[in-house]
Amino acid sequence: MNSQILAVLGTLLLLLPGRPTVVERVIDGDTVEVGDELVRLLGINTPERGDRCFRESTEALKTLVLGREVSMVRELGGRDKYGRALRHLKIGEVLVSEIMVAEGHAKALCIFPNYAYCDLLMQKEVEAIMGGRGCLFSRAVNDCIRIVKADCQGEWVTIRNFCESEERLETVWVENRGRGVVELEGGLGPGADRTFHMKLYPGDAVYLFDPTGLRAFLPC
Repeated sequence: MNSQILAVLGTLLLLLPGRPTVVERVIDGDTVEVGDELVRLLGINTPERGDRCFRESTEALKTLVLGREVSMVRELGGRDKYGRALRHLKIGEVLVSEIMVAEGHAKALCIFPNYAYCDLLMQKEVEAIMGGRGCLFSRAVNDCIRIVKADCQGEWVTIRNFCESEERLETVWVENRGRGVVELEGGLGPGADRTFHMKLYPGDAVYLFDPTGLRAFLPC
């Protein structure tokens, strides 16, 4: 049996759900406590405490899993740098992270080597953005500023003002799929572009927010 077949079989074995267990506490929108173990959900990223939509994403995960029996599914990466177990959670056959993304409470976030549900979660994210779902992807009131270019190789992003008057940027910020944030400032005249550096990775995306919601989204 060649090495590729062995690798596939090994991945399939890892994706078999473990014994059902009960979620005892929800820390935030992507971290739970199961027994004496902190578990970080694979495939998603949710707002940190103090960020826009933190409360909503945390409450959404509580509604889904708190006090309920779940199965934990492991991929290749066992723990993150904080010592949390990296797992998918399932309720029956339902993937919890899929619901969180589909309802607009989480971004899709795929990090090597944990790619099993990556395509599914990115598809659900696009659908949620197009539908303006949830707190995270609710549409902003003003959509004058849009992302016109995102280069994962060069790590730069270009935005443009599509309106006929200057737009102030002090309340606008740009995020990637992870924790990267660029806060903008100054003004942007009609039809003008602004290019700035942002740390990006293959398969990443750029999100343009203001306090009222999501202004623009562009995968790179």
